[in-house]
Amino acid sequence: MDAQQSLLMLESGEKYCCILVVKRKDFEAQKLVYYERERDDELLLENVLTAHDEINRLFSDVLIRYSFPQSAMMPSKYYNLEDGKKILQVIYGNNQDVSVLSEYLPDWHAYNVYEVPKSAHTWINRQFHSGKYWHTYSASLKDFSSGADEDVLIIDFKTGQFNVILIKSRQLQLTQTFSYAEPADVLYYLLKICREFSVSQKEVKLILSGLIEKESALYRQLYQYFIFISFMGVPDFVKLPSLFREYPSHFFSSLFNLATCVS
Repeated sequence: MDAQQSLLMLESGEKYCCILVVKRKDFEAQKLVYYERERDDELLLENVLTAHDEINRLFSDVLIRYSFPQSAMMPSKYYNLEDGKKILQVIYGNNQDVSVLSEYLPDWHAYNVYEVPKSAHTWINRQFHSGKYWHTYSASLKDFSSGADEDVLIIDFKTGQFNVILIKSRQLQLTQTFSYAEPADVLYYLLKICREFSVSQKEVKLILSGLIEKESALYRQLYQYFIFISFMGVPDFVKLPSLFREYPSHFFSSLFNLATCVS
């Protein structure tokens, strides 16, 4: 693996991290590692890179996707970083051990202001000096056209939690992360979102990604209540060798789609 001719894409959340390496020339996937955080494991990223020395090299580009739930969307005409920090404090509490970042979403006329654990952001910034960052909501919205007429729920599943983005009538309505223990929890939150935002279960389109299988009890329950369900694909220009087809491509499509940022 020639690191200088490759891209490294890293996704980091509260309970996991995932790393993907693809060739820069033809976007062929070379390596994928996924780790879940054990209780009180504050050194997950360091431990992963220690276990995989081939990742600890100088890559042509490093793309980072933060998947921490502490986020607030602000209309661009009212945006002010200090106000954004105050909003985060009101919603999530005054945590001093965080780095506050923001991203402009021009298609949605909004800023995403979000928190990342300071220890994680400092370490990643030190390890990958030229890394480019996106929050998971920002990256998902960047990949989705704001011109679509249909109502859409974009849902990404990880172990014990899932992210939801609701777009209704071309307007961004909701970005939120929920915890769940069983399929009924997921169904409860999605039906509640539909009810509170006056979205029709018979018309809304669900776009799923992450750790959900079509044969699972969770998918079967969703299919009982929603008609239009699809899985998020991988960009056509990304090549997946046979080894990568052991798992459904949508398992890690959130990470694969970061490749669009440099294609």
